Amino acid sequence: YTDNLLVAAPDILTRHATAIKIMGKYIWKLIIPYPLASDYSFNQITINGWGNLWVLISFFTLLFIGIFAIIKFKIKHILSFVILFFFITISIYSNIVIIIGSSFGERFLFIPSLAFSLALSWIIFKLLKINTEKTQITEPKSFFNFNKLIVLTMSPILLIYSVEVISRNKDWNSNLSLYSADVVKSPNSAHMRYYYGLVLMKDKAMNKNSQVEHPEYLDSAIVQFSIAAKIVPTFADAYDQIGLAYYRKNMNDSAIKYYQIALNYNPTKSITYSNMGVIYFNNKQFDRALEVYQKAVKYDPAFSDAWMNLGSTFGTLGKANEAIEAFKKCVEFNPQNATATYYIGITYKGIGDNINAKYYLDKAADMDSKFAQQK
Repeated sequence: YTDNLLVAAPDILTRHATAIKIMGKYIWKLIIPYPLASDYSFNQITINGWGNLWVLISFFTLLFIGIFAIIKFKIKHILSFVILFFFITISIYSNIVIIIGSSFGERFLFIPSLAFSLALSWIIFKLLKINTEKTQITEPKSFFNFNKLIVLTMSPILLIYSVEVISRNKDWNSNLSLYSADVVKSPNSAHMRYYYGLVLMKDKAMNKNSQVEHPEYLDSAIVQFSIAAKIVPTFADAYDQIGLAYYRKNMNDSAIKYYQIALNYNPTKSITYSNMGVIYFNNKQFDRALEVYQKAVKYDPAFSDAWMNLGSTFGTLGKANEAIEAFKKCVEFNPQNATATYYIGITYKGIGDNINAKYYLDKAADMDSKFAQQK
């Protein structure tokens, strides 16, 4: 339910009530597109039953415009067309019939917004009592001469919407600028907090060589991941990232603690096992490292880095044949891994198989010249 909050609804009636409220929110966003945010996942939009005021307002609004569209359909009223167009195009995102991967997204309004634009134009023309059927507009100049009042009316509306769109563009300059802005607009979204934590750790705390350069941002990232985990207590990815942040702070005990919590909620999360293995290996707890690396490749057989680390652990424990097989698995899923290829050669050399050793060492040297002098 982290992606789609409707999955967390206790029953189908509550789910449909919340979906109706979200439909009302779509209409409201068309009228007043502020604030704009990139994520509205759990729990930015709350789950509500039929007794909620916003659910009832949304329901009766949708009911009214739906009945209007049906009544006016026989006379081919333009508003009937645009209302039906809106309902049809938004229906696949409504979560009323089927649950999709997201509960709400401004991007889903791209096509339905055409209906709103047509309806708004028609309403303005009617309010200004403009009869377009009696006037031919062949060029821009004749349009302005046709009715200056409509230009004066539409220009402020166009300006307001344009300012909002243009001002929003700067937020999309980078992931950091986007999530920094949107975490304020969507503070109760677990995903938003998680994404902001990721970008703080990657873009602010770490340098281009993946080394910690500004450790204070690791603390900021931990705060964001912790809020995400508070919103969704079973959010395994958030706990995993807290563990990674503590590892980068050289606080291995805390890292292991949060990795364990992550595995409690997602016991098949291979990256978490692999991250734990790094700590155990560095602490020379090779048996534990072996155990978690084996689980990492069990749950993700194509996880090349885990195979690489498993091979190194086998080699450290003196299990050369097992190490070779693990390194070969790494190369199978990542053929360009020169280091794994080199380790295969070195391991063969260690057990006296000089023919295979030469083959893999030469191959590693061809892939990366730094291994040419290490054969």
